[in-house]
Amino acid sequence: MILSLRTGLFLFAVMALAACQTKGRVTSGSFESLRLPSLFDDNAVLQRDQDVPVWGRDNPGQHVTVKFRDYVRDTTAGEDGKWLVTLPPMPHGGPDSMLIRGSSVRVLRDVLVGDVWLCSGQSNMVWSLGLLERPVAQALELRDPRVRLFQMTRFGSAEPVEMPRGVWLESDLESLYHSSALAWWFGKSLADQYDVPIGLIQCAWGGTRAEVWIPSAVLAAHPDHEYYTDFFANDISPDSYRETRAEYVRDFTRTIDRNVMRGRKERGIAGHWHSMEFDDSTWKAIQLPGRWEDLEVDADGFGWFRREVNLPEDWDGKDLVLSLGFADDLDETWFNGEFVGQSGVDAELPRAIARRYFVPGKHVKPGRNVVAVRILDVGGFGGLQGPDRLLYARRALDETDTRVSLAGEWRFREEGRFHRQSEPLPREPEYPPLGNIIPGFAWNGMVEPLLPYGIKGFVWYQGEANTPQPIAYRRLMTMLIETWREAWKRQDAPFLIVQLAPFGSPTNSFRSMWAELRESQQAIAEEVPGTGMIVITDSGDCEDIHPADKRTVGRRLALAARNMAYGENVLWRAPEPESVEFQDGRALIEYRNADGGLDTTSDGPAGFLIAGEDRVFYPATAEPVNVTTIAVSAPEVPDPIALRYGWSDCPQLNLFNRAGIPAAPFRTDEWRESIMVEPEQDL
Repeated sequence: MILSLRTGLFLFAVMALAACQTKGRVTSGSFESLRLPSLFDDNAVLQRDQDVPVWGRDNPGQHVTVKFRDYVRDTTAGEDGKWLVTLPPMPHGGPDSMLIRGSSVRVLRDVLVGDVWLCSGQSNMVWSLGLLERPVAQALELRDPRVRLFQMTRFGSAEPVEMPRGVWLESDLESLYHSSALAWWFGKSLADQYDVPIGLIQCAWGGTRAEVWIPSAVLAAHPDHEYYTDFFANDISPDSYRETRAEYVRDFTRTIDRNVMRGRKERGIAGHWHSMEFDDSTWKAIQLPGRWEDLEVDADGFGWFRREVNLPEDWDGKDLVLSLGFADDLDETWFNGEFVGQSGVDAELPRAIARRYFVPGKHVKPGRNVVAVRILDVGGFGGLQGPDRLLYARRALDETDTRVSLAGEWRFREEGRFHRQSEPLPREPEYPPLGNIIPGFAWNGMVEPLLPYGIKGFVWYQGEANTPQPIAYRRLMTMLIETWREAWKRQDAPFLIVQLAPFGSPTNSFRSMWAELRESQQAIAEEVPGTGMIVITDSGDCEDIHPADKRTVGRRLALAARNMAYGENVLWRAPEPESVEFQDGRALIEYRNADGGLDTTSDGPAGFLIAGEDRVFYPATAEPVNVTTIAVSAPEVPDPIALRYGWSDCPQLNLFNRAGIPAAPFRTDEWRESIMVEPEQDL
């Protein structure tokens, strides 16, 4: 199956590229024994006002000298070749050069001293500027020589890794386009506020659960996590992990192949259905976004979609972003016969990933172009879904953000039906195909290699992958925060959390696991000292798990940092209930963090639910009593005893303080079972 093969080749190429990255010059390798972590390279940012560790490897017994500014430190490599020196705390500034002399000489140029923030989590932390709205306009605003980003290659390992895989990027247009939009906005906001260099370490991996970022030994020792003791008792080695992953991919592929009708394997590939020249005139017409069930194709299996798109003359040879909405379930995509991307068997929650692929300009022509998408549906509906606005092509580097819509008529053809009844898909193995869901793997491969590099604090945007276990998440994140601080010997380091953005259903008839996970995040911020959480209910998208507004999130994180890390008296916390009282058929909410009063964007606050003894929640009417108090009631609930606000996967809210920060979701009950009535619903 080409889908799995291409995944393996792509991952191998990424790893090889990261390992060989030298930025045009020899940095280390078989011709010299002095080896440095890639953190110590041109354009690096060192943490100010702290001891500055510098380390590496050389021949055992080799004398090593490190010179930076007016400081010189000497040491000798140990029997294992490891060496470390510590430079004294320094004020911000630069650029300067660092000289490291051992068995060979390295000179690091354009090194700044400022504040370094470790930015971690899953895909919303990874999400690059180039995949957002108006990327060039944002990039022009973000360019700043004071801000640098160390972009790490996602890498999981069963054993601790010594050298981090990554490279320092300056905020030029190309680097901004391909790295974390959220991190850049956060760093730029701080640089503007304090006029100091800011270093950002992008240590994030899409689809990762919190467990992946915690050392396996910490998980195994926790009394509530006996599962991890069993999980790691098998002593996973890198070789066994690769073998298990390969076995899973082979089993998945073989099962798909055996269950395609007529035994014809990948006949679309063999028939060049993806090429520009292929004649699809006999294929069925279908409106996209849509489902192939709309064509009365009620089957799981492979299907192809093709569409011609006419591009302007001035797009000739220009890089494109191709946006296709949500593929159900897995996809491979071609542009003018050239493969441009996929979300395959290795993807986490592939149906929740809005497909956006980069098309190199060498494949782009004026006039007629062809998009071809091969989809594997393994259950439910199949097709390209989502709103019309998510189907488009646009210039990658175009300040005007001109788009060509891809919504409308496409051509469709079945490739083969999948008989899951006769042979089900293989179960995910004990160690699934990517390390992004294996406890401890990201810690080993991405976090531990950074130690003991100096940092100011942590920024964390993660939780989507843990929504099925919102209660356990509270314990996991407490372990993670404590472990990271202990590893850096920085118990006072601020840990800034982004509460999950709205995504999914605006209304939930029963439980909302996304709301419960937000509640756990709120509890973590209240219970763990030095931890702060920002609320972003105004920056979500019910139809896209990767909302486009990273500017607001980054700036709001910077507000939190200004208070928690820099001691500035600035309002950054969301309005939260100071007290809730039930009296005279109403709930009275007194808010804190409402300096200057509360405000709404319409006639009254929305998103409140109220319930009585029957535990049935009804939409409620809210009205201000004074600048910090709101009264909530519903005619269906004469004697309320419970109140909820913003309690759904994708709440639609409009309550803010005068600083423009949205009020935090909350509930007063702890009921596991309840009913939430939609406005038009009758019981």
